Amino acid sequence: MTTKNNNLLSTKEIKIIEVAAKEFLENGYTVASTNIIARDAGVAKGLIFHYFGNKQALYLRTLAYAFEKTKILIEQKTLALSTYMDTFDLISDLITIKAQLPFFDTISPPLLLQAFETKLELSPQIMNAIQELEVLYEKHFYSYLENMQYYPNMKKIYYNDPEIIIKIFIMLSSAHDYEKQKLIPLSLTGLSTIQLGPYINIVKAGIFT
Repeated sequence: MTTKNNNLLSTKEIKIIEVAAKEFLENGYTVASTNIIARDAGVAKGLIFHYFGNKQALYLRTLAYAFEKTKILIEQKTLALSTYMDTFDLISDLITIKAQLPFFDTISPPLLLQAFETKLELSPQIMNAIQELEVLYEKHFYSYLENMQYYPNMKKIYYNDPEIIIKIFIMLSSAHDYEKQKLIPLSLTGLSTIQLGPYINIVKAGIFT
């Protein structure tokens, strides 16, 4: 997906995209209305099509904008993780940060996650573009783990594939996110009750006992 850098967008383009993000998040791509976007952005509907061409292009540009904002947020929230000595503590906090992203920014991360979850319902062109963003999202989120120092005997236990530990925690994270959304109200109070410690200790015990 090739798009204009966020820093090169005009003030009006940014306004339209930010309003569009809210509309797409609230109503989904199919139901979202460019009439409402134009009204809430305070611009003529024709200006939207002048800048973006059509609704599909606006949606994909909005997702790209949300991705760039989320990427910056991830970088801000993961700065301290480079000082961690314990592999499991690092991965645990990374998963927690990932779960908290929608609370730090209530529009961009949720819009991306919504797109990832509903992409199969959309046209092949949109679906393919979303899949590209999804790969970039996961790659960026876990990229600094590539050079992480593992416990010495991990390679022996996992036949030279210690990255399987990360895969296990990613799967735990996905299941954990699902349970959180299903059982716990989306509030900071609810989020604070989440405890990953027992799950991490089980994985640790499986490796070192």
